[in-house]
Amino acid sequence: MNSEEFLERYAKSLEGTVTRDSALRIASDFLSFAGGKLEREAILAYERHLAGGGFAPGTIAKHYRVIRRLFKVNEIPFPMSPREGPVVPEEDVWAPALTPELVEDMIGVAKDGRFTPQEVAFLALSTTYGLRAVELRLLEPKDFDFEGDTVFIHSAKGSRQRYHLIPEEILPYVKAYDFKPRLSGLQGIYVCLESKAGITHSYGVGWHSIRRTLSTLLEDRLPYQTVRDFLRWKSLSSDMPGRYYSARRFVGRGGIETISMMPSSKDADLVVFKSHPFLPCWGEEEK
Repeated sequence: MNSEEFLERYAKSLEGTVTRDSALRIASDFLSFAGGKLEREAILAYERHLAGGGFAPGTIAKHYRVIRRLFKVNEIPFPMSPREGPVVPEEDVWAPALTPELVEDMIGVAKDGRFTPQEVAFLALSTTYGLRAVELRLLEPKDFDFEGDTVFIHSAKGSRQRYHLIPEEILPYVKAYDFKPRLSGLQGIYVCLESKAGITHSYGVGWHSIRRTLSTLLEDRLPYQTVRDFLRWKSLSSDMPGRYYSARRFVGRGGIETISMMPSSKDADLVVFKSHPFLPCWGEEEK
């Protein structure tokens, strides 16, 4: 397989993503620099090339992630260990949050009817639970139990999966969307929300920005452990509730299975909901 075929296969994996053009430029530049030699020394030399060209550590790390995905998509073993990736100094990390006022404005636009049912449902779930993009993408109809008012949040990369109560403030907005089919390109949906709300898009802003805002506000109001569990931060191996997803499965006669949230998880959600910065916005009467 030559460089053009590598790039074509990579391009197909990016269909529907808003970062497609940027990622393709980086992949193409690397393949040109490497001369078709997809090996460890080519990656290290490319990093040195970028650093010598004045690229910031964060930008070099972005290029590295594109190269790693290029290898994965083309089913080529990546020759670098997890610890060998570029290190970005903490002061160089660009991880923007949104102002609480901006989040409240977006909720107001959603309630005014300017968003689609899908967009409203995603925004309601994002502002309530601080969902990561992958957690939004993995949602399916079977994850919702509207009789018990619960939702199961999947996760990835070792983060915690758990059941959450669905508060009454967002229940009608979540019910209005069927969550079919699973989606890709969640960033594009977020950018569309901004456009409809008249918000100028800024680099690095997306669903995770809402999560950072919610995390910051909740940490000012609640104990660390409560926030940690609610936002599904990675659990330690000894964290038994994390391993059981904060729920119990009960099997009765005939093998009929039911799921019940642990009381501690219900109580934790209710505690958070009482101090939640955005739920009141969803519950307010439309003007």
